[in-house]
Amino acid sequence: MKFLMWILFFLAFSCDGPEGTNQDAGKDAGKDAGDDIDVIDIVDVSDITDAVDADGDVDPGHDPHQIAVSSMARAYGAYYPYIFYIELWDSSHNRVYVINIETKQIELAQNIPYLSASIMVPAPWENSVYYSAYSYPVGGFPSETPIDNYLFKLNIETLGITDVTSLFTNVRSPECELNNGVAKIQSIDPERGWYLFDCHYVVNSTSYKELYRININTQELQYVTDGVEVYFHTHGYTRPWHINRNYIVSTFSDRYENVYSGYKRHMVYDLSGDTPSVIWDGRSLAEANGSAGQVSSDNYFCEVRLGDNTYDVVCENLISGDIITAPQWFAQKDSTKPVSTELPHLIGWTEGSGSVGEHNGWLQSVFLKDLYLWDKSSDVIRQVTWDRTAGYYGIPAMIPGDPEYRWILYCGPSSDYGIQLYVKDLRASGIINAQGHLIPEK
Repeated sequence: MKFLMWILFFLAFSCDGPEGTNQDAGKDAGKDAGDDIDVIDIVDVSDITDAVDADGDVDPGHDPHQIAVSSMARAYGAYYPYIFYIELWDSSHNRVYVINIETKQIELAQNIPYLSASIMVPAPWENSVYYSAYSYPVGGFPSETPIDNYLFKLNIETLGITDVTSLFTNVRSPECELNNGVAKIQSIDPERGWYLFDCHYVVNSTSYKELYRININTQELQYVTDGVEVYFHTHGYTRPWHINRNYIVSTFSDRYENVYSGYKRHMVYDLSGDTPSVIWDGRSLAEANGSAGQVSSDNYFCEVRLGDNTYDVVCENLISGDIITAPQWFAQKDSTKPVSTELPHLIGWTEGSGSVGEHNGWLQSVFLKDLYLWDKSSDVIRQVTWDRTAGYYGIPAMIPGDPEYRWILYCGPSSDYGIQLYVKDLRASGIINAQGHLIPEK
């Protein structure tokens, strides 16, 4: 039983200043750190011509513009022209990679003897990316095995990795450390020095969340949520690394503050002030709500709500209160979220099917299929994926900083080894125009 609990804990955490000292494993951390690996050419499936039939039509069973980046990603992020991701190399080591999506070349930054904690946060103002990691627990329940938490910074130019954990008195909140939790960096506010973390820990088989921010200049810790019960970790649906850092969306158990709804509920917190505050409370909704993403850069919070035997995407402006609803093109929309800071009018979701209603406390589809984008400024909807070899797609994000609005990054189904990670050129696919708006289908 202890072994099983450890496996579940591991899977839960694997699935957006001045330099500190390097870790031992990171000495001489640069392009020659770790194993010496030559630059590898990635197979660009857009060169494959078998996907086009004699009439020039795209084979619906294969996408000629979809590029497979990794089948074992444990954590990932992006800032044009780079995608960075971490793969589990063995049971206790990670490999950190950087790929240039224009040259289709991938380089190994280095091996690190720690496990990654799911989110990589770009810091383009210093040409780097931050990510959290933790030491490998050896046997027993996680709460019985001391776990060390780390914060690393990857320099995109040199590929050097630096341990910057010592920039903070502690990257874990007191309760998180007491219960041997794993802290994950969520976002960075460089102007004010706030680093946002979340931590999940288990007490008597119940999962709890701490969401807090630490000021790198003063070491002040401010709680956003303090030890609330959660159904499970939710980082897969709430990656905030490129949307709107003035807000953070968090999802709680249906027993949050003893208000039992039968469904999980979302809360939106305003981080723009001197202290965090609640700006939107999903517990007050009469309708049951489902998946949701972060707040878009034009201040819309979008989530799935239960309609008349449908799952509807409803977006509410947190400033004006305006509400818009996506067209009823098909019955089920799952895992909705904004996909771009530069293009806040684009909302993504995964098409679903199966019975409509509550499944394990969520409004979620029984079966997931392809990824769609909705342009809420024109109500145009476009299908983005159709390659059936991947099963289904989700967690879309336009790559930040791309001046031509071309590249979208998304995931296929996870496996025991990590996330299936893909990238696609939406301009070459005829889905998006030079202004970043969806092109109506012919």
